[in-house]
Amino acid sequence: MALQITQGKPELHRVATGWRRPFPRLFVRRECWGLTRSAKLGILAVFLCSLMVVTWFIHPFLAITAPVNTEYLVVEAWIPRYALQESVVLYQKGGYRKAFTSGCPRTDDLGSSSKTSSAEAAAIQMERFGMSTNAVTAVSCWVERKDRTFNSALTLKEWFQQNGMPVSAIDVVTLGPHARRSRLLYEKAFGNKVKVGVISIEDRSYDPAHWWRCSEGVREVVGEGIAYIYARVFFHPSEKNLNNGNTNDTNRPFSTAATVDATSHQSVVAKLP
Repeated sequence: MALQITQGKPELHRVATGWRRPFPRLFVRRECWGLTRSAKLGILAVFLCSLMVVTWFIHPFLAITAPVNTEYLVVEAWIPRYALQESVVLYQKGGYRKAFTSGCPRTDDLGSSSKTSSAEAAAIQMERFGMSTNAVTAVSCWVERKDRTFNSALTLKEWFQQNGMPVSAIDVVTLGPHARRSRLLYEKAFGNKVKVGVISIEDRSYDPAHWWRCSEGVREVVGEGIAYIYARVFFHPSEKNLNNGNTNDTNRPFSTAATVDATSHQSVVAKLP
């Protein structure tokens, strides 16, 4: 009789049988809702489909090529030599009037930064590939680690201002999926009055159509995707940095040199392969 009365009523059953909950002040039994197997499979299917879409479209999204009508070509100096050679071809076929190499100090094989600017080294390499000396100008930035692309863009902006050259648009040449972030950071540095185009040169270290098949592609695409989200959502430079730059003489990130002087040119040439 007691079993029939308490059946389907757990609390009455516990009272009838004398059961007591251990640690009554620490635990409580509650009814909760859970997902069915069909719901779990549906969520899994949506997740896998979303992952496939992102995998398929993320590389074209990041490795964007969208040049604008301009006479200035800006080459990011850290790109490999084959990309610098392609940049020379772009300059010659694109009707540009002036090319700039923009970059920070080079890093040697031991991981330490030298006094040689990657912008200077890239300018010399481009001269070797057929650029005339007067056509390419190295604009060096001496920031070694933090926000190098953005500070390189600020350095170039400062160069235009110091040399009294008006600029309304530039095209930035970079490598692979770095393109969209480079364009964003140059837009943040130059402001709304300057149009920024971008040209992405294919990264030969992996197959862009199947980037997920090798570690280089995964590292590059995933890393650039995260870096782009950070730059888009969280990176907001102050007006002071945009208007004045950082011209602290004791730790100067900007170079006011318009071109590579003869002594620097010879020292850079000696270090190049």
